[in-house]
Amino acid sequence: MITVIIPTLGLSNILKKILFFLNFQVFKDFEVIVVDNSEMKSELSVNTRYNLKIVNTGSLGGNFYKTKSFARNLGLILSKTEYVLFIDADMIPHPLLISEHLEILKRYKNTAVVGLELRTIKENEYENVLRDIQNIDNCSQLEGLFCRTFSNRSRRILTNRKIEWYKFLTGNLSGKREFFIKVGMFNTDFVSYGFEDLELGYRFDKFGINITFNPKALTIHLHPLSVEKRIENKKDSVKNLKKFYQTYGNKKILQILGINVYSRLIYDYLPLPFKNLLQEINDDYRTNYNFWREWNTKN
Repeated sequence: MITVIIPTLGLSNILKKILFFLNFQVFKDFEVIVVDNSEMKSELSVNTRYNLKIVNTGSLGGNFYKTKSFARNLGLILSKTEYVLFIDADMIPHPLLISEHLEILKRYKNTAVVGLELRTIKENEYENVLRDIQNIDNCSQLEGLFCRTFSNRSRRILTNRKIEWYKFLTGNLSGKREFFIKVGMFNTDFVSYGFEDLELGYRFDKFGINITFNPKALTIHLHPLSVEKRIENKKDSVKNLKKFYQTYGNKKILQILGINVYSRLIYDYLPLPFKNLLQEINDDYRTNYNFWREWNTKN
């Protein structure tokens, strides 16, 4: 048996759909724990063929209880199964999601598994998927959504492989429950956006727990972000990156994540015309530029 743990801030209509879609999992022996960090306790009416538990932390008070890290930790504590799978409250699960995670977890005894998120980055992608999920009521229709929406994105070259800690993403992540307990669970000191996932991956690596990427463990992430929001997230994540580095004092953390003399030269002293050209090529450049500038000026 496995527990699916979903942190959320409010019980949205998208979450209701996701809980309904979990009925179509090929592997049936699982439970779901939803940890809601919103202020108000609300009811969520959805028919499920599995055991569903919804926990609200609003009555506990304080910012400490508003983080995804705390919500995930509470899900871990409440779970009694050998394995746990974390997904976010805006991720549509492929029918093979749980079975693909378990296939790797049972084959390799000392590993965590990171699945593949198919992100609806563009607003029109998001709107199309949001429209399509309203009419899905069986497994084949759900499989069709994955094929139809992302048929132009080839994943044939992606294979199972061991990955490094800096690719440890917690939105589609599984492992033995005891591993998460062993490494100290999620760090609740990381309040703002960013790096709480990579910091946990760093601890997994330090404890000798492997990390395996399985591209067949699929979710669709309904999370489009404007350039402005991405810039805001990058700035917020500076605080967590500093905390990450200061906790371990390992300069390799900064080198691996791009904080070094070369990043200062590139992001602080790149000629303006070239910066503008890069921005025309890729809007993500602007988010990265703002991130590194924030670090270099405040570190």
